[in-house]
Amino acid sequence: MTSLQKRDNRGQGLLETVLILPVALAFIGLLFFASYRALVYFYADHILHEAMICTDADTLSTCEQDFTPKIRKITLRNENISLRLSRSGWGKNHTLTGRVEIASNLKTKIKIEKIMRFPIKGSP
Repeated sequence: MTSLQKRDNRGQGLLETVLILPVALAFIGLLFFASYRALVYFYADHILHEAMICTDADTLSTCEQDFTPKIRKITLRNENISLRLSRSGWGKNHTLTGRVEIASNLKTKIKIEKIMRFPIKGSP
């Protein structure tokens, strides 16, 4: 009786492997894509913060031009990157708004917006 049961289950492992392989590959691909987008988001957020601090010493356009290539290093070639800084207020007491938008051909967008008030706490 046991030899008959072994014959009936002979191709079951191969069949289960063939059926689960596309699901496993899709899950791994989705996990990789989500990890990549999270890395891009946090790196762009960091670069935006650095660009906003840069405006204390340089002009807005200089900081935008200096930090956009840094974001481009980690993104794919077909992704469009937009870094915009705008200032409101005068003198040392002003508010700076920064926006980063990263759009890809896959119709996915990453939008980050930050507001920073100057003078920064703890600075003279």
